[in-house]
Amino acid sequence: MNYKVHVHKKMLSIVFAILLLLNVFVIYQYSLDFSRLIRLISSSVLLCTFLYFQGYKNTMITIAFVGIVVSDIFMLHYETTLYSNLYMLIKMLVYIIIIVGTLKKLFVVEVPAYLKVFSVLLFGLSMLLIHFMISYLDISQIDNSTVWLFYFIALIMLVGVFVTGYYSHVYGSRKAYCISVSMLSFVISDCAAFVAYYLNIEYFYYIERSMYLYGLFYLVHYVNKSIKEEDISLIREW
Repeated sequence: MNYKVHVHKKMLSIVFAILLLLNVFVIYQYSLDFSRLIRLISSSVLLCTFLYFQGYKNTMITIAFVGIVVSDIFMLHYETTLYSNLYMLIKMLVYIIIIVGTLKKLFVVEVPAYLKVFSVLLFGLSMLLIHFMISYLDISQIDNSTVWLFYFIALIMLVGVFVTGYYSHVYGSRKAYCISVSMLSFVISDCAAFVAYYLNIEYFYYIERSMYLYGLFYLVHYVNKSIKEEDISLIREW
């Protein structure tokens, strides 16, 4: 590892640690509105770090990262139906970008039949669990469009976890690992945010924010130029 790469990794780790401690403190000490503002500031700081590491050379991930920051802006007014829907639409777009970028590297891989069946069964079970979670909500207090968006974003998140997880397993590279951990962290963060906000279990805000920052941390790592692109010859055999 050369000196510059070492400095970059150390810098990113320090930034992540500071932001994590700041967010935990704000969640504990201040209001939800101020916590959302700190979340926006945190994602903006990590976006600047991403650009400093020349992440802009990866166009799709750059668009996704900017989309994440934009969604945090809409989250500031989440209680307004228009802004909550825009927040979820932008998040869906971000996840779709990550999925498409990952799928392009999987077109050369043949998926075994048993894994397809297992994925469909697990996918169906996950959607059923999500339906049960949404059924606990007081639908009369939520716009119908928002309820439908819950299902759509849940569907896209599950696809994202399956695609990036499979990508990581097949290639087994550090780069693949980074994007799969990032996607999984975002999904856990969104699920925790749902529980914290809609089911009023406030301790889940700590999980939401921690996993959110963890996802951004690995998204920055993903574009680290010290991690080489995968060689197709290194794909794992089934």
